[in-house]
Amino acid sequence: EMRLKLKEAQSKKEEKRVEKQGMIKGQLDDLFSFIDAHENEIAEAFQHRADREEETKRIERLQWEAAKEKADAETKRQQQRMQAIRSNEEEHRHEEEERQKLDGSG
Repeated sequence: EMRLKLKEAQSKKEEKRVEKQGMIKGQLDDLFSFIDAHENEIAEAFQHRADREEETKRIERLQWEAAKEKADAETKRQQQRMQAIRSNEEEHRHEEEERQKLDGSG
């Protein structure tokens, strides 16, 4: 009878061990599912961040290009203006020289 009770006790102990193992396995499965779900959220968040950074860089590059084009256009406009002033001055100088020649010969 003692052996029977001992076997029953061992059997109940084994049942509890198996039951506990099953619970632990279930909890681990739940935990890993939770981690997987959040891992995807985190990966998506990093991807969104990378996309935003890429978009910011693209916008900054476009702004820089626009500013450079504007500066280049302004430089060209100033160069053309200076050239026009020089041409005008040169024309006035020639006219003055012609006037002096005419005054001198007359």
